[in-house]
Amino acid sequence: FYWGHKEILLPVYKNMADAMKKHPEVDVLISFASLRSAYDSTIETMQYPQ
Repeated sequence: FYWGHKEILLPVYKNMADAMKKHPEVDVLISFASLRSAYDSTIETMQYPQ
């Protein structure tokens, strides 16, 4: 992604368990889930403490 003239790299994970282990302090989620999987991935995300 580009922010102005600067490139920003975002990590991508196959599942939330891996993402939460790697980044337990995270407070923002960017989801590129398709319409078919958006509900399931959102429910999976909500299983983790806020």
